Amino acid sequence: MENTENRLLPSLIEREWPINFDYIIIDFDSTLVKLEALDVLCEIVLRDNHDKKEAERIMQEFKNITEQGMTGKITFDQSLARRMEMIAPTRAQVGEAAKIIADSITESFLANRKFFSDNKNKIFIISGGFTEMMLLAIKKLGLKKENVYANDFIYDSLDKVIGVNTEKLTAQEGGKANKFKELGLQGRSVVIGDGFTDFEIKEIGGADAFIAFIGNVTREAVVDTTKLIARSFEEMLQILQTT
Repeated sequence: MENTENRLLPSLIEREWPINFDYIIIDFDSTLVKLEALDVLCEIVLRDNHDKKEAERIMQEFKNITEQGMTGKITFDQSLARRMEMIAPTRAQVGEAAKIIADSITESFLANRKFFSDNKNKIFIISGGFTEMMLLAIKKLGLKKENVYANDFIYDSLDKVIGVNTEKLTAQEGGKANKFKELGLQGRSVVIGDGFTDFEIKEIGGADAFIAFIGNVTREAVVDTTKLIARSFEEMLQILQTT
């Protein structure tokens, strides 16, 4: 549940925020939005499972694998592969998940849509999630879909997911860091996220700073990697001004 202390005062929403970075790299799941998108999709797939205990067991195992990947206990590609083996969603279910996710944007981010609109050319989303479930939320914040780098589902002729495009860097081990390097952004870059793969963009990819975002979830293994910690978008903006 979101801490109400993280909510922005109305007087701060339209404030101008000059920042000391040329580019901002933002994670999607549990940062820009309050949810883990694949967890939402798994819940939708399991919704009609008549064996409720079995559905609950699968859901808990699914979430555990998500957490292991986010804290670096297993590699991201392992986490993704294991989760995709557990579900076989349809295109319609993916679309349903996208609508839920678009209605779950982190409150302090949503309150600062003006900042996103004003800085859309310097904001990039690098995610291990799936583009198809992200674009409604991206549009809602006024960001550029061209600046979203994430994964793609592979469908069969019946519109059922049968796999993931593993050729994309974001589906591979160290993929977010390698994608950042591939972009070749010239200037100071800061990464904001809640997972270990976001920290890797600084550690391996060469970004200048990493802010651990704990407004939705706190992962100690991630918090321990940095002194820059934000509980809300307002706190993040203050860090961007002074770092």
